[in-house]
Amino acid sequence: GQAIAANLLKGEHELRVWNRSPQATQSLVELGAKAVTEPAEAFDADVVFSMLADDKALRLVLLDSGLLKQLKAPLIHVNLATIAVTFADELAELHKAQGIDYIAAPVMGRPNVAAAAQLNILAAGPEQAIDTVQPLFDLIGRKTWRLGEKASAANAMKLATNFLLVSAVEAMSE
Repeated sequence: GQAIAANLLKGEHELRVWNRSPQATQSLVELGAKAVTEPAEAFDADVVFSMLADDKALRLVLLDSGLLKQLKAPLIHVNLATIAVTFADELAELHKAQGIDYIAAPVMGRPNVAAAAQLNILAAGPEQAIDTVQPLFDLIGRKTWRLGEKASAANAMKLATNFLLVSAVEAMSE
């Protein structure tokens, strides 16, 4: 997420950044971000991008901590991580119950592609919320693939694409 955050900063957006390893935010602070010590501080915004390692990390930070229940609308939460399809559905429902828009937006591209703001963004969620964050997507990616209102569609597409890439690599190595 470092390159994504750096590109948002280049777009002159105010960023509050949090990481489970605080030293990981230092390079972003040097670019103008404000480091915060708690996830709740990072979620005190109109739009929040999150990119945690996996389902377990996201569940710990957002659900097990009680953070999601503390959040207030209006808020758009954009989850850039690749997570399980069923977990994406669960998150969408839990956000909706809080009156918060949830967009699943896993990204395609290696770190050098992210640094060049050339990611492919697979976005699914409420259309008006995606419209709102599209200018931010434009700062981090070359193409946003809108996959409908059902958040899990984005995660299903990302997992299917990953499967195809791994299959192609395996086939070439034979």
